[in-house]
Amino acid sequence: MSAQNYPATYAPQGVNLPPINDEAKRYLVALTWSFRQARESFEMMTVFTIPSPKSAAAMVEDAEKLLDTAKKMLVAITPKAVETGFNAEPPRRISLDDLLNKIEQERGLEPLPLEQELLLKRVADGGHSGQFLADAYISAYRTGEPFGHSLGELIKLDAEGFRLFHQIIHIRHVSGWNDDTLYQIEQQIKAITKEGK
Repeated sequence: MSAQNYPATYAPQGVNLPPINDEAKRYLVALTWSFRQARESFEMMTVFTIPSPKSAAAMVEDAEKLLDTAKKMLVAITPKAVETGFNAEPPRRISLDDLLNKIEQERGLEPLPLEQELLLKRVADGGHSGQFLADAYISAYRTGEPFGHSLGELIKLDAEGFRLFHQIIHIRHVSGWNDDTLYQIEQQIKAITKEGK
């Protein structure tokens, strides 16, 4: 059982304990540990009818630690925190637009489906961008096929070519992708690039 669940598990019947802040949780764990140490010392004292000076000193030390931890916990749980369920800070509000922007930023690019007719046209048009996109597609489809270009060459692509490149690298990240379709595109690209040579 975790220390966080300990107070709620052993709460008196019918009592609902509010959540507590992290600092109070740390002190609660320390307080529980101090209680355990004090109990063990007390049990040792009851085993022997006459406590040794060493065991009596250890029990006093454990009791002092227990008192110190209890004082720290009392300071950590302020009256305002008790009024608000032990959480002194109100929940932060965020607008729907801000939330959607945050989700979009965390997710990164939204993969777009491949515009295969446009890709085939660009490959057939040839030139640097046609060869670059053809090699990118074959490398993305055949995972063992290295891509023989520097990514710095992306700067040579126009906006349409750049969009196609992103579509190519996400061909298996778009829902509903089909390997047979991807294979057919690869075969068409290979046929086009053979004709151009």
